[in-house]
Amino acid sequence: MIHCNSIINRGLVLFFLSILVYSNAFGQENTEQQEKSVSKTRRAANAVLDSIPDGVYDSMESFISKTPDSNPELTTRVVNYKEEYNYGCIVYFYDTAEEDKIRRKFAVKWNGGVYFSLRGIIDEAREGDRNLTSGLPNTYVRVIFSNARYYYAEADLISDLASDLGRDTLGSVIVAISGIDRMRGLVWDAKHHHFDIFRNCKDFNFFLDEQKLEPHLDCSVKFNGDLLKIREVIKSHLSSKKY
Repeated sequence: MIHCNSIINRGLVLFFLSILVYSNAFGQENTEQQEKSVSKTRRAANAVLDSIPDGVYDSMESFISKTPDSNPELTTRVVNYKEEYNYGCIVYFYDTAEEDKIRRKFAVKWNGGVYFSLRGIIDEAREGDRNLTSGLPNTYVRVIFSNARYYYAEADLISDLASDLGRDTLGSVIVAISGIDRMRGLVWDAKHHHFDIFRNCKDFNFFLDEQKLEPHLDCSVKFNGDLLKIREVIKSHLSSKKY
């Protein structure tokens, strides 16, 4: 089992190590300067999410303006059917006082983490990604890597066609046709204000082409939205000085 916090912490460690390796390779900084650089980068990485106030964001607009619509005391319930990849990254939120599930919202900032709702991701996906759906639209997925431009998360999303097939053959139990190969990496683009969902290998490489980023994934091998491969590439790019 890989816990969500472990993924986040591991990503931060690799993020900081990449800076040290870069500095050593070019001989630009001594040890003291490297430590200062890592400390500065750590603060910058934390500041991206720390700058977002705690609370529930009803809409994309309130999230962009960093103005929560409410800030109730919350509890969570982990959705753990993808536990081998990211246990704890997918949750339901509940208003502790009202004992009600938090529904039809865009995002939640809670306990140091930013969570996007599946409904919000689908509604605010870029053109071309809007024919995806989820059997659990009121779940929330946690941002596991971020910089000032991109917030990376992973969600269980399927095509509308697969969803219709699932309803025809399995009733309303859409989760039954979900599997680890249905998990998709995605980014919230804080500049263009939409979600970019990586539907497959070629789609992910197209995203990298748009951003003029290297390296790409090798699409000649079998690819089912391999999150581990995407994570490695995303982590290297989020630590790039380009952003």
